[in-house]
Amino acid sequence: MSDLLIFATILCCVALVAVFVNKRLLVLLLSSVFVLLVAMRLSIPSMYMMGTVLLALPVASWFVGWYGAHHLRFTLIAPESAFEGDEIAIRVEVVSPLPAFSVLAQPRMRLPDGMHVVDGSDISVTIPSGVCQESLIVAERRGVYDLDFAAVMVNDPLGIFVIRKHFDQHRTLTIFPTALPMRPISALGHQNAGRPTNAQLGHRGDEEGFYGTREYRLGDDLRRIHWRSSARHGSLVVAERETQLQSTVWICLDSQGGARMADGGMPSFDRCVKAAVSILDTSLGNGDAVGLLVPGKAATVIAPAASEDQRWRILDALARVDSGGDFSLAQTVIEMDVQERTTIALVTAYPTPAIADAAARLVRSGARVTVVYVEPKEMRPDPGGVTLAMDAAAEGGADTLIVPGEV
Repeated sequence: MSDLLIFATILCCVALVAVFVNKRLLVLLLSSVFVLLVAMRLSIPSMYMMGTVLLALPVASWFVGWYGAHHLRFTLIAPESAFEGDEIAIRVEVVSPLPAFSVLAQPRMRLPDGMHVVDGSDISVTIPSGVCQESLIVAERRGVYDLDFAAVMVNDPLGIFVIRKHFDQHRTLTIFPTALPMRPISALGHQNAGRPTNAQLGHRGDEEGFYGTREYRLGDDLRRIHWRSSARHGSLVVAERETQLQSTVWICLDSQGGARMADGGMPSFDRCVKAAVSILDTSLGNGDAVGLLVPGKAATVIAPAASEDQRWRILDALARVDSGGDFSLAQTVIEMDVQERTTIALVTAYPTPAIADAAARLVRSGARVTVVYVEPKEMRPDPGGVTLAMDAAAEGGADTLIVPGEV
């Protein structure tokens, strides 16, 4: 009777534990206990062996699963960068030298906040000696994201346990900001900045003084092609005139004013960043040299240049810049060394009298200044004060540009 009580107690304990672990484990444990109980009551040695084997099966299966997981090889294939809203293809390969584990490994993707998997994009396929999982992910906001796909789940051969294998692989994904539609900026900082236009000079562009030649860029007026030089070089070459010399555009972002305002789920500063991308693309398309200035504890300063590499340098910086802090845009820009033919675009979500005063001082120093006010979609702060600041900037000689909140 005591034996029965002992086995009944063991049976209850096993059942309680197994219910919270795995039903398959419960079946094996109950079976082994039943066989051992029968062997004890009937004194059958072979049944003792059967019960012992049943008890040993879960342990042996776990060990085989652990051994297989220990020998897995993990590979993450992902791009280094993308733009906001792009669908990014991510490929995870898990390979095992043990063929039996080619279908047992299950990679688990852990995405950082701000990223999500496109619905229905998960595809798992079998590859030689392993499995491959492909997914499309989307990042809705600019930034630098840490990708950690280094967790792989492996089942033991009996499917009782799930064994987690961690890898030390690490990958960062830079998400570049996209442009904000801003049709009115087509002439911002164009090559006539700081000099009289053709209309002011009273003559046509073809009659201006010849300055030199350069390679043809997409968007150049075909009438400016210098055919003799093009024939000599074997590629299209355009003639540059005196009033078409390269100008400099500084994009100056206000990282303080309105930085924490809600804006339809997007910080106002992010809309300013998007406006900066629009200015960047337009100015580079016009052949201007573009630089970037963002005040901060570690200020972001990129010297002006006109090249495709410069565009990627500035996009990378705009993906990383943050808002907030006590660093004033107005105080920073008035300390700039303004060169001839320089346009300064002050991009802000909250124009202030200090910014208007800084714009006027830059105009007096010989720069062309445009105050770009990116209206928030929500929570417009002190609209009367914003209007007065924009009017003051215009009175000081600066151009003003308002980007509507609907854009």
